[in-house]
Amino acid sequence: MSLRSRMLLLLAGVVIGAALVSVAAVRIAAERPLRVFVGAGDVSRAEDIAGLIAGWYGLRGSWDDVQEAFQDRDAVARPGMGMMRDGHRGAAGRSEAVTRSRVVLTDLDGIVVVDSGGTLLGTRLSAAGEGIPVIAAAARVGTVYVGSMLEPGLASSDRAFLASVTRAIVLSAGVAALLALAIGLLAVRRLTNPVAELTRAAERAGAGDLGVRVAVRGRDEIARLAETFNRMTGALHDQEEGRRRIVADSAHELRTPVSLIQGTVEAMLDGVYPSDRLTLEGLHEETLRLSRLVEDLNELSRLESGTLVLEREDADLVEIARVEAGRFATRSAEKGVAIAVEAGAGLPRASIDRRRIGQVMANLLGNALRHTPAGGAIVIRVDAPRRDRLRLAVEDSGPGIPAGERARVFERYYRVDEARAAAEGGRGLGLAIAAGIVKAHGGTVRAETSATLGGAMVVVELPCTRLDAAPSPPV
Repeated sequence: MSLRSRMLLLLAGVVIGAALVSVAAVRIAAERPLRVFVGAGDVSRAEDIAGLIAGWYGLRGSWDDVQEAFQDRDAVARPGMGMMRDGHRGAAGRSEAVTRSRVVLTDLDGIVVVDSGGTLLGTRLSAAGEGIPVIAAAARVGTVYVGSMLEPGLASSDRAFLASVTRAIVLSAGVAALLALAIGLLAVRRLTNPVAELTRAAERAGAGDLGVRVAVRGRDEIARLAETFNRMTGALHDQEEGRRRIVADSAHELRTPVSLIQGTVEAMLDGVYPSDRLTLEGLHEETLRLSRLVEDLNELSRLESGTLVLEREDADLVEIARVEAGRFATRSAEKGVAIAVEAGAGLPRASIDRRRIGQVMANLLGNALRHTPAGGAIVIRVDAPRRDRLRLAVEDSGPGIPAGERARVFERYYRVDEARAAAEGGRGLGLAIAAGIVKAHGGTVRAETSATLGGAMVVVELPCTRLDAAPSPPV
């Protein structure tokens, strides 16, 4: 059963149940005041009849022939008693008050001497409620009972009135229930249509259509769910596109060394190239290049999939910078480029993966050395712009990075100068790997222009988790 059907059934059950409860409650609430009203009317009529009968009894002195004095034996009493058969007149005058309630009169012994129903005459009335006494000559001579004093139930006319009220209540409750169901149907459709649209979109996304999107209507929970779905499919689409690009880019990057190795080996087999040490050294160099490229691709894959495991320890960023600068000392000296490390006093330590951050510095230094001309300079600066942040900046005196290219230099396989980078051995993965490692540490990386050296400056900021550790000595 669909969600819409279940909601409609639940709504119908609630509306019908509420209508039935309302009808029962109003029916009970209407019957109670009706009984009070009828009882008050019966008391009032009984008092009128008692007064008139007292006058008649004062004239006759007994209850003889009192039953015949009630000319309307269907419980219609003319309290003036002027219509009695014996012709006695002037007892109390006429009255037009008419009641359909049963009237019973008993003497002092409780014997029924008047019954408008005609069934209790001569019997003793024992189950009746409290009646209205008949007082004649300052003495009680009998008791009058009317309607509800005799029977706890309502009279037929009262029951008919109550039934008409009940029918009106049922009709109004039915109309209200139908109106509520109609409004509820519209509300359910309004609620379930976006859910159905999301379901269809999710089915399409599951089938591989990651470009599917749903309309966002309103600002409620379903609208936020639609926004979340759109962000999710957008992220999945970007990841899928990224996987396709990395496969295509990797195939392109692997094609060159593989083709070179294949061509050289085939030439050696055909006797075109001699199988000497020089040729084998060239093949070995290409295999090393291929191995480094494969390792970089594995590293990048772990970074993008979030499976890279960081082995954090309390480390000194300045010390790591000095170690990496020392590793590049020979290469920089051969090219005639000076490398310096500058750091302020009192810098805090940080909880980082020493080997991974060293890899970041190595990638940044290698990239800077590759683009810095002979006689140039590279500076590694370490400082703390805030108490909770450490900043590492690698600056060079090279040509720098154009403003329009700075946001893209951290993309894999991207090279500002394609021809020169390929000639110098750059694979376009170093900055992408460095950015991924920094992000895994919760830091940020960006490219700027060096204000002191005029070339490129790559700035890395890392969170500082240890503010109480021993500070690094100034350099």
